Amino acid sequence: MKAQLLAHSAYAVSFREDPDKPVIPADVQLCKMLVMTSYENHDATIAHFEEHAYFGAKKENFLFFQQNMLPAVSFDGKIMMQSPFAIKLAPNGNGALFEAIQQRADVQDVIKSMSYVQVIGVDNAINKVLDPLFIGYASENQLQCALKTVEKEQETEKVGVVLIKDGKYDIAEYSEVPDEIRDERLPSNERASYFYTPPPGPLVYRHGHILHVCVDAKFLLDITMSSSQSVASMYHKATKKIEAFDLASKELVAPEVENGYKFELFFHGFLPRVETGKLGVMSVDRATEFAPVKNADVDGEVVADSPAMSRDMILKEATEWLDQVPDVQIAAAARDQVEVSFLLSYRGESLLDDEIAPKIAEQQIDAPGYINHLGDFIRL
Repeated sequence: MKAQLLAHSAYAVSFREDPDKPVIPADVQLCKMLVMTSYENHDATIAHFEEHAYFGAKKENFLFFQQNMLPAVSFDGKIMMQSPFAIKLAPNGNGALFEAIQQRADVQDVIKSMSYVQVIGVDNAINKVLDPLFIGYASENQLQCALKTVEKEQETEKVGVVLIKDGKYDIAEYSEVPDEIRDERLPSNERASYFYTPPPGPLVYRHGHILHVCVDAKFLLDITMSSSQSVASMYHKATKKIEAFDLASKELVAPEVENGYKFELFFHGFLPRVETGKLGVMSVDRATEFAPVKNADVDGEVVADSPAMSRDMILKEATEWLDQVPDVQIAAAARDQVEVSFLLSYRGESLLDDEIAPKIAEQQIDAPGYINHLGDFIRL
């Protein structure tokens, strides 16, 4: 599903063709999609795109490449094992894109052909791929880099924060920020009285990084290919839950708490090289742009940052779009249960077209289903 969301929202257009064989016009396919995979999912990812005919886009507009793998290490400094005979290897982080640029001519060629490169985390199910507002913001202001952020909900939320460190732009990972700095708040703008104690003000470091970056393509190539700083020096030690082989029980054990370190490159590692005044930060609505998938679904429970919660957020936004269509009738059983194809609408706009709006309004939306790219309601 995530592959479909990425591909369809990247190439969303207003066209009305065969619903079984959507064809995306050639002039829309000037954008390219680089897909970074791991050793474990590389072949399966490519097979999924091929099985679905690249969701209507051209095969040559996609480039798949694997990130490198590094050994995982326990808290006592020992290399963890996958089996009695194999080391536990882990992907080396989203900053592996730097290595791909350095080592692969095909990746370099794609970036050279572009003006801006958007980098997003695949675990956020509702990223706005190729957001015209975001890219326009970066381009209009001639920024070297722009970031999307959400305001942290609480001090302990596990997201990095955007800040200035030693006079340079940076992002501090949640595990790297001391508690007293993490918890620091601005004064409340409400006046206290004998009868009323106002709530605390906003966090000082509240701009949570959601790995949604727009970077000038030439700048990205320059800092990667001509960097005097070794990529190896940019690695971070990340505390993780790591499934590993237990020598005592002779079984693979999935821990309930963090038990080791993975060594990762972060894509934002280049931020200190952004010139003063050339970084933009766009604060966005969490409800429509941030649905990270970090935890597994549990039957009968509402689990934060789970696939089910991300799916609910997608469907809820689609219902809000449909509510704007004149004369539309959505039964109670269908509310927040209907998906709108990104090939029809990017953020609700095409649903109000003179051709599509009446078509949607005349249909009975009375059960879970989806609106396809022709505006037809399909019951599930």
